[in-house]
Amino acid sequence: NHAEQASLAVIAQTTQLCIRCGNAVERKEGCNHMTCRCGYEFCYVCGKQWGDMRTCPYYNHPPVPNNNNG
Repeated sequence: NHAEQASLAVIAQTTQLCIRCGNAVERKEGCNHMTCRCGYEFCYVCGKQWGDMRTCPYYNHPPVPNNNNG
């Protein structure tokens, strides 16, 4: 179904999957620190666990905009 495929494409472009549980997590605004429904905390940009952020190049950088915000 074309409408369903279009919806899945938008979800894939505007979310990151939690590596712990697989839920799609959307960042609408704010920093790159994400907390999934399952409690896992990670960087929206690189996906690394938030506790390991000293090795993440996005740790001290401004938030990266979502694909849909440009």
